[in-house]
Amino acid sequence: MSWQIKRHVRSVIFITLIALWCTLPSLTLAETAATSAQKERPKIGLALSGGGARGAAHIGVLRALEEQRIPIDFVAGTSAGAIVGGFYATGMDADEIEAAYLSIDWRNVFEDRSSRDEKSFRRKRDDDLYLARMRPGIDKNGLKFPSGFVQGQKIDLALKRLTRHAANTKRFDDFVIPYRSVAANIATGEAVVLDSGNLAHAIRASMSIPAVFSPMVIDNQKLVDGGIANNLPIDVVRRMGADIVIAVDISTPLLNDEKLDSVIAVTSQLTNFLTRRNTEKQISTLGENDVLLVPDLGDIRSADFDRAMGAIRSGQASVENNIATLAALSLNANDYTAYRSKLRKRESVNPEIDFIRLNNESRVRDSILAYRIHDSKVGTPFSLSAAERDIGRIYGLELFQNVGYDLVEENNQTGLEFYVKERHWGPTYLQFGAAYDSNNDGDNIFNLAVSTIQTGLNDSMGEIRLGVQLGEEPGLVAEYHQPFTDHGMWFTNVLARSGEQLITVFENDQALASFGLTEKLVEGSIGREFGTWGAASIGLRYADGDADVRIGNPANNPGLVFQRGEFFANFQIDELDSFNFPRSGYEGRLQWTASRGGLGADSEFEQLNLGGSLVKSWGRHTVIGGFDYSSTISGQAPIQSLFRAGGFLSLSGYNANELSGQHFAQLSAAYYSRFGLIQNLPVYAGFSLEMGNVFQDRSEISFGNSLRARSLFVGLDTFIGPLYAAYGDAENDANAFYIFLGRAF
Repeated sequence: MSWQIKRHVRSVIFITLIALWCTLPSLTLAETAATSAQKERPKIGLALSGGGARGAAHIGVLRALEEQRIPIDFVAGTSAGAIVGGFYATGMDADEIEAAYLSIDWRNVFEDRSSRDEKSFRRKRDDDLYLARMRPGIDKNGLKFPSGFVQGQKIDLALKRLTRHAANTKRFDDFVIPYRSVAANIATGEAVVLDSGNLAHAIRASMSIPAVFSPMVIDNQKLVDGGIANNLPIDVVRRMGADIVIAVDISTPLLNDEKLDSVIAVTSQLTNFLTRRNTEKQISTLGENDVLLVPDLGDIRSADFDRAMGAIRSGQASVENNIATLAALSLNANDYTAYRSKLRKRESVNPEIDFIRLNNESRVRDSILAYRIHDSKVGTPFSLSAAERDIGRIYGLELFQNVGYDLVEENNQTGLEFYVKERHWGPTYLQFGAAYDSNNDGDNIFNLAVSTIQTGLNDSMGEIRLGVQLGEEPGLVAEYHQPFTDHGMWFTNVLARSGEQLITVFENDQALASFGLTEKLVEGSIGREFGTWGAASIGLRYADGDADVRIGNPANNPGLVFQRGEFFANFQIDELDSFNFPRSGYEGRLQWTASRGGLGADSEFEQLNLGGSLVKSWGRHTVIGGFDYSSTISGQAPIQSLFRAGGFLSLSGYNANELSGQHFAQLSAAYYSRFGLIQNLPVYAGFSLEMGNVFQDRSEISFGNSLRARSLFVGLDTFIGPLYAAYGDAENDANAFYIFLGRAF
């Protein structure tokens, strides 16, 4: 019996082995068939069009394609499509691209101005001159302008930061998905397909809208936005090897007659004609197996970067609305997982820096630039944030068109190369400015200014500024500023100025007389800047002047002739993030003046001024606390040297300079909030509280002798400076309405 059982067991085992042996060929054939099917599937190319901020829709398209398990084998993009396509080709998935896209402060990167904390202290002081930000160049042939409103300093750095993981891959076919960026040669108008080089540069070239961005020079070609030549590069992905093309058109549609009601609209229409025609030409080449996606972006404009999430949703919906058409391209879960596993983004490698060098294409001495490179260090791993801080300090000199970096390999060593390119529209610049101060008592002061500054007098950043002011307070100014030493932080400064100032004498809120104070002044100083945050100087000053009565009875108000001869010393700190409407930071000043007869002065006295402010913000809300203490610490200052108060934010409610004395002290607090935009200009509203007074004797200085004042105001941050409308009232029935153009805080 046991023998029969054993025999039965052996039979079962033998039959099972035979069955398994027969099954193995079929399993192997199934795996081979699946692999063969994956290899033989049609190659899918993705063509992404340009369209500015509307390009965020491409992210939604990619997310939906991932959800539908549709593989992409080739990517080509133009402008916004080049950005999203470039990110995708290097292994970033839709979620990563969305995070990267939303991390960019688009409004900020489309401005070339240095952030204020990066500006040299000399350039921060330019803010004191109430001149417009725009500075065209000028020479004997006339005005010179940049080749674009935006030189690309900030967008270049942003793109390099976001493509850092692909920086070592120079052939775009070697990305996890082969990629092409489409730009246009501005000299010929022909499309230029970029298939190698620096990815950030290729993207930047493709998105360089003519006249908005300066052209990107690659291989001696000046390249601009590819939209003018090939906005939807269907033919490009076909040449790459695509059997089926998924084309995504997010370009701006042409406007109808009703919307062509402004110069801007008509100009935009002309630009759209170029892109629309070549886009439609590309669309006409699509075959029956190809897919065209046109996201419904409604009224989202090419500049509406703050509506990115809406565009992303529209892109996703465009795929979902075409699922039936796209279903044939979908892979099963296993095959898609295998496909995605090959697309992993390469992680950024930060090599150790063996050497640092400058590629300096400017007239500034290398040692001055090298002194500002102190966060990046030899012998340490490359740090992107350190390199960007060093770049910021160099660019903050505001002499250069572009400052950037490259990692270079030489003799088996890795180097960090900083490149510096001088502005082609310099070195002499022209600026205009305006200042206006009025109140309801009819006191109106309006001045216009024109200034030229010639930089690059030598390799130590010497410069000359010449200016003329026209209006109620005309004047002329000439200034020579010369840094010295290898790092250029020490400087000498010579200033000559002739100008007029209106001074009104009040009694009980009534104007008794108005004087025109004319003064000719010359001063020389020597000083040192401390990083970007401060400076100190000492010097000598001489002036002579006179005052004549403009309004009032000359018999009761005789004229004045005076001479000044002074030693002075200044120390300033400025860490405010904005000069017009700061949101963070602090500033302070300490000034000492000693008038001496030995220097030609009529009177001997000494004065001290100490002041500062601190700014904090929470969301849209900003609070500023400030103080000012000015005192004649010895002797008696003559009338032209008295401290003056009154006007907006200087005991608001009083007329400008209505109060005067040997001493002045004030504590102040102000609040304002940003409420929105008017014609793209920020609008603020707020109030101030002030307490202070002028005093004839130091013993009078006390809270009990101080005046209380307050104001309500709205402000507009314009390109020529902050514009305010305000109402102030103070003790003693003082009140005034103000219209004020110029810095208040």
